[in-house]
Amino acid sequence: LLIRKFLSALSTLFSISADQQTPPGSPIQSLDTARLIVESVVRLGGEEGRELDELPLSCLGRLLTIQDRGIRLFLLEQLERVIESLPAAFVADPMYPILQAGFADPHPAVRDATLKAMVVLAPKLPPKIVNGDLLRNFARLQEDQQPGLRVNVLVALGRIEPHLSTDIRQRALGPAYCRGLKDPFAPARLAALTGLTRTADRYAEAEVARELLPVIVTLLVDSDGEVVTAARTLVDAFVKRLKALPIPKKRHSPPTSPTSTNSAVGDAEPQETPK
Repeated sequence: LLIRKFLSALSTLFSISADQQTPPGSPIQSLDTARLIVESVVRLGGEEGRELDELPLSCLGRLLTIQDRGIRLFLLEQLERVIESLPAAFVADPMYPILQAGFADPHPAVRDATLKAMVVLAPKLPPKIVNGDLLRNFARLQEDQQPGLRVNVLVALGRIEPHLSTDIRQRALGPAYCRGLKDPFAPARLAALTGLTRTADRYAEAEVARELLPVIVTLLVDSDGEVVTAARTLVDAFVKRLKALPIPKKRHSPPTSPTSTNSAVGDAEPQETPK
């Protein structure tokens, strides 16, 4: 009850602050306020054992709109504590549209925290977002200037993989990991190999033979020992799988030359050309 009274008073203050256009940095828009709201939401969710209702969600929603990098980082890092109490509808909107802007933040720490937060949000996001916008954001991060981020996006991809639809999984996983295999940063290449190993059963034999193996075998002569070891293991596993395929019974005959199509003509004696 006390928590609800506190959140109710806080919600009123947020409304007054919005009406008066309170400048950033005011007490209502401070990191301390953010901590109080998150702790209240955590406790309320734990005590009631169900999804949060409008009052705590409105406070959390107001907190999301504050344009303060410190508060945003704090929220991203605390999502794991509150996600179970959040309704899927709230996660899809307004939470995801606001937080996904962090993928384009100029500060690497915010981009990285946004990426990790998406792994937490993915189970409650609708398939349309996970299969579409979220994967596009991941693809952009694979080209990030920060090598550590390029590693983390490959790790995150493996964690959201169970939430991808079957057709998107078949179309997106292989190409994403192949991009990672070509990354100049060795840990990113290793992360891509690890991801491929963990999802090896997701790929059809034709994709393995024609698209994955040609890229993986180039890492057998990589300059990094861990990458070489992982590549050898994966190549062995994929080749073993391909060798187990049945050999087609039908054999194509070699093309017949024009001179052999008619044995009578082929065996005939050469004739003199009339003069």
